[in-house]
Parts: sequence; structure tokens; C-alpha cells
Amino acid sequence: MNRVKIVLFMAFVIQVSNLSGQTEIVEENNYWAGYIVKARISNRFSIFNDAHIVPDFFILVRPGLMYHFNNKLNMTTTLGYNHLWLGEDFKKEENQIWGEVTASHKSNNFSFYHRIRPEARFKQKTTDGHTFNWRFRYMFKPKYTFYKNSENKTKWYAYGVEEILFNAGDDDVIVNNFQLDQNRIGLGLGYSIKNTTFQLGYLNFTSYYPPKTADADKKFKVRHLAQFVIYHNFDFRKKDKK
Repeated sequence: MNRVKIVLFMAFVIQVSNLSGQTEIVEENNYWAGYIVKARISNRFSIFNDAHIVPDFFILVRPGLMYHFNNKLNMTTTLGYNHLWLGEDFKKEENQIWGEVTASHKSNNFSFYHRIRPEARFKQKTTDGHTFNWRFRYMFKPKYTFYKNSENKTKWYAYGVEEILFNAGDDDVIVNNFQLDQNRIGLGLGYSIKNTTFQLGYLNFTSYYPPKTADADKKFKVRHLAQFVIYHNFDFRKKDKK
């Protein structure tokens, strides 16, 4: 029995050493600033845009048109265009055509938000030309409202967020045509007043870089981000006159 334990222990040590030898993890501290605006122009349609920056990583602008199925389930679908400036000097660009379906529901002081988003990615090479692949994303965001004042239309809430992203396609760097791209997990606090929300939190942003050769190491880059996002909602629908 003791020999079995020793063999299992040695196998475990060897496995751990192999993983550590094949995997490189790089960590970085940074911040994420974002602005998201939505304008409701009818019962069915909204105009949507968001802009984000993470220094030395990316700048993003993402407009779109949103269609609302119903208010009870609050399902929406969006079609939009996305432009990114990437890298330390923001000289590498990426264009995306994307769509998404979202759904939210509530239970007492809790609310739950789901989002599925496919993206068609046209990525600039370091030389001339572009590569193409698909990316698929799923986000889950629960919120708990712990203070609400209906008189002055303010509320405080705590939130968590988890989003996982996969690349797909025949791009040379995508192993077996489908692989992990990123995982994002975070938590924080939000404050809403009338049509504006301020959200401050922490986001763990892990990117996966596959090995370029068979004997190369896998690489994960873990970014620890302080995240500050402003949400602005407008409603331009005509109100019924009493």
C-alpha cells in the first residue's frame, strides 16, 4: 500500500513538473475604462455604442442596432461593427462584424444577465493582409441590489461577472479549429442615478496564446484590471399625454 502511495506521489510530482515546464504564465496590472450608451428610439429598437480602453492592450469602438423582443424576458439582439486598435502602440488593427442575443430576469433583489455573442474577426497581420476567424462568447452577470431609493431614483448593487471566449476557424494559430481565447471573471459595485450608472470593480482577464511550434510552451497572460465603466441610457420614445 505504501509503495502504491509512493508511485502515485511520484507520478503527481512528474505531472506537475511537466505542466510547469510546458506552461508560461505572465501577469500584469492595468486598468480598463469604458463608456456604454444606449438610446431607445422605439418599443422595438435602440441604438447602441460602447468604447473601451486598456492601455498598451486595446482601444475599442463598437456601434450597433438593438432589437427588443419583449420586456418581460428582456431579450435583445444586436448587429454591429467593431474596430480595435491593438498592441503597445495601437498600430495593429482588427475589424469585427458581430451579433448578440441577451436575456435578463429577476428574482427579488437579484437580477441575472446572459449574453451570447458571435464575432467575425478580420485581424491585421504584422505584414500586409488580414487573417479571419470566428469567436464565440458567453457572459453571465448576476447582480444584487442592496439599496434602492425610488424617490430620487438611485440604487446601489454588487455584481459578479464571468465571460468565456473561444476562437474557431482555420487560422494557423487555432489548434483543431476551436480553442480557448480568453476567460474574464470579476466583481464590483455599481451606483445608478436616473439614467446613468457608474460601475467600479476588479476584472481578472486571462488570455491564452497557443504554442507556435510543437516543442514551444503554452502561454497565459493574466491581467489584473481595475475596471471603471459608465452606462448611459436614453429613452426617446414619445410619452403618452395625459
